[in-house]
Amino acid sequence: MQEIAAQAAAVSSIYRELVERIGQKGGSMSVLNTLTWQMQRMAEDPEIIPKQLSYFKSNIGAFGTWLNEALLQPLEVDYMTWCGADTELRRPNAGLWATVKFQAVSFYRSFFTDYNALGDRGGRRDTR
Repeated sequence: MQEIAAQAAAVSSIYRELVERIGQKGGSMSVLNTLTWQMQRMAEDPEIIPKQLSYFKSNIGAFGTWLNEALLQPLEVDYMTWCGADTELRRPNAGLWATVKFQAVSFYRSFFTDYNALGDRGGRRDTR
């Protein structure tokens, strides 16, 4: 039971670190909270493990899906700067109109992007 409690603490730590780095709590990360809560309950009361096993299995599957989707997310860079180590950084702050323009252009381009072809470099070989 100590191992389950240790894993619950590890998942909880990962969740807190993600919230700190991202700056917000996302609905997609709620699976981490659910897993933490479930493992804490199992560690406190081992008799509920058989009853919770199918739910736990489902939540582990949801976690795997979340992890896979998180790893496949493209990197979006909105702002980049190069400066010396002792330079104070300004906080990037796009105005309302810059944000509206960016979102409108992104929406417009979404009609012309072939998402099925992304990542296909044409390097397929016949493996017969």
